[in-house]
Amino acid sequence: MLLDISSLGLLSSWAALLAYALQIYFDFSGYSDMAIGLGRLFGIELPLNFRNPYRAVNPSDFWTRWHITLSRWLRDYLYITLGGNRCSEARRSFNLMATMVLGGLWHGASWTFAAWGFYHGALLIAYHHSSRRWDRMPVAVQVGLNFILVCLGWVFFRAQTFHDAATWFGRLFGLYGLGLELLSRPHFELLVLVTLGLIFIRLVSEAYQKPEFDLEGLSAPIAVALGISAGGAILLMNFSSKFLYFQF
Repeated sequence: MLLDISSLGLLSSWAALLAYALQIYFDFSGYSDMAIGLGRLFGIELPLNFRNPYRAVNPSDFWTRWHITLSRWLRDYLYITLGGNRCSEARRSFNLMATMVLGGLWHGASWTFAAWGFYHGALLIAYHHSSRRWDRMPVAVQVGLNFILVCLGWVFFRAQTFHDAATWFGRLFGLYGLGLELLSRPHFELLVLVTLGLIFIRLVSEAYQKPEFDLEGLSAPIAVALGISAGGAILLMNFSSKFLYFQF
């Protein structure tokens, strides 16, 4: 796999996973926002594609926030066509799983993508059968637990083979040491960036992603955070990289 995890321990492998979760979110959400902005220049209003997905309270809520256009397509043309929820519990579970596995394969003809879809299908089915207990938990716990579950799923999405995925999972659960090298440079810099990314996601309100968003309504901390982000983006304009989702 392109990501070298052969020397990572528990802490550093989690930092790498969180960094990838942030990278794929900011990458895909960013170029979706760019497409929406370019469309408006020509009088075309494209639909919102992300709505703070890492603040979702459960697996079902996540798929109403992440890659919204694809989620709606999968719902309308696969899930509902297969029968949706207008059938028995067993058939509904099958419909969910088939839809998510096909959604995983949409990203590429690889068993790891199919496993990623299967994983999210299993999360949706599990939530459907335990929603009453899940929904009784504090909202902060729901958001945190759902975020961890989503991040674990990115292992299948990022890994090139099941062997790579198994190795990464083993390191995430401490089978290869604690990974204290994360506390030394340059690994510490990654930890700082991951922390800042998580804070950014926590602070940014869903209201800032709406078409009617008013810059004058920004609070001082958010204005400072956005200003620093914009300044950093300008300073790093010479460092280019391809959008991750160009390969899908």
